[in-house]
Amino acid sequence: MVKIDGLDFGYRKNKLLFERLNLQIAPGNIYGLLGKNGAGKTSLLKIIAGLLFAREGLCETAGQDTRRRNVNMYQQVFYLPEEFFVPAYSGAEYIAIHAPFYPRYSTAKFSEYTREWQIDLQEKLSRKSMGERKKFMIAFALATNCRLLLLDEPTNGLDIPSKAVFRKIIADNLDDDQAIVISTHQVRDLDGLIDPLIILDGGTIVLNKTLAEIESKLYFDIAQSRAPEAALAQAATAGGTAYMRLRTPDDDYGCKTDLELLFAAVVNHSDKLSRIFGGN
Repeated sequence: MVKIDGLDFGYRKNKLLFERLNLQIAPGNIYGLLGKNGAGKTSLLKIIAGLLFAREGLCETAGQDTRRRNVNMYQQVFYLPEEFFVPAYSGAEYIAIHAPFYPRYSTAKFSEYTREWQIDLQEKLSRKSMGERKKFMIAFALATNCRLLLLDEPTNGLDIPSKAVFRKIIADNLDDDQAIVISTHQVRDLDGLIDPLIILDGGTIVLNKTLAEIESKLYFDIAQSRAPEAALAQAATAGGTAYMRLRTPDDDYGCKTDLELLFAAVVNHSDKLSRIFGGN
């Protein structure tokens, strides 16, 4: 679906954001793209979508060199940025204009999503709240049935019930020939949905693993008082102290992966985590 090989990219002449970056994204997965502000998450999505171009190296999306901006590629890729412009069209007018650009667009799926979110298609998009506009655009993105969906902070602006609907429709509608990449700071919103995880730090992919691979090496649990000294990351919770440490042969299953703890550990102990997983 996506192949990045030896990619160099930077906004300033003498400074690179990405250097010799390598990444592959395969269909049938919902990838979580995590990283601090400035780590390069949005830039990476734009490179994959053919909106930014590398200085060196290769980026292929849907089998196409993204620098060529091929029509066939854009029929298979949908990029939804965190902030976007909406015209003074009604939802119905927007669909009539834009849906024909996507050969796999499904009217039935769009109707399903708009019912789930109770979206008024007669109201002008420019008059809707940010959350309502975002729900409309997410519904349209999913209805295009593009083989690759790139969603940048999609849950920002959504209320709690809308976030629950988002998780449901994402989980229920991923086909085996599709991949979704979700860039987010709101990891709790996507808990149990995103897998594998890609974590960026300092312009480098410091972790790119499935949850099964992560849990085979790391142990997550909650201590009633203090976390053990071997903890790589910890955080206070209502039940005590959540922590993460290296897994030992005597460990039981423990708790599921805590994405916030994992992110903190990867950022603060990237060299150690890299050794644990043998690189990425």
